[in-house]
Amino acid sequence: MGKLYKLLASDHCFSSILAILILLQTCSPAAGLTDLDWRLASSKYAQGVVSNETAFHGANCADLAVEKKGTTVRIYIDLDEPMALEEIEGISMWVNPELGDGKIQIELFLDGDGSGSYKSKDPQDARIRSLSRSWSELGFSAGQWNMLDASALEYEKYGDKKSPHGSLEDFKGWLEGQEVVRLYITLYKDSNAPVTSALFDYIRIGDEIISFEPLEEEDVKAGPRSASAGGKITYTITYGNNGFQPVDLIVQEYYDPRTVFI
Repeated sequence: MGKLYKLLASDHCFSSILAILILLQTCSPAAGLTDLDWRLASSKYAQGVVSNETAFHGANCADLAVEKKGTTVRIYIDLDEPMALEEIEGISMWVNPELGDGKIQIELFLDGDGSGSYKSKDPQDARIRSLSRSWSELGFSAGQWNMLDASALEYEKYGDKKSPHGSLEDFKGWLEGQEVVRLYITLYKDSNAPVTSALFDYIRIGDEIISFEPLEEEDVKAGPRSASAGGKITYTITYGNNGFQPVDLIVQEYYDPRTVFI
């Protein structure tokens, strides 16, 4: 159960702040916060939805499916703060193949000029992608969760046929100083199957994790920027546990010293 605290300010407190409500949501192994913004693509012949069936972590996972007339379906991930490519310790995810023998590809969009974004026409920016591999080539078992270490895949520089293929570690050296600002995870259909589908969960990029839980789309602390005299301010503090075991957690919040409990 969550806890609700009500605080009333004394007469000499800020004139614009007379009450503060703090809502603390429960700590759950199924909840987590991330600086990664994600969305699932959908089209006429492909769809990506959040499913609560057989999730790897928590109660939800990404369910991607491509019909026979489709070609691909994708998870789009944008980073709130760019990550230096050479400092990312690893990229991994868990995949549960369902139908067909789909191929998976990872694409990284890199900012090379410090603008904070990737532009295809900017010669300083770069885009690298893994060579697509089917889950049979990856040795994945259908109907089970399999860990895909994207750091171990072979990569190429998009649009540059003269550039050699290499591991992610190779590209860290070749593109030192570049920052990752966006990442795509693409599922290609199996041409021999009427439908190609798989579940994706617990996507890790460095220290950031997406496990498709509702709390991940919330700010750590949310509240209004201002309030009128005599009004109320509501703050929501959201926290979660993205590990695999329950934890004991204490949330500590600081108030203006002129605020008193009533």
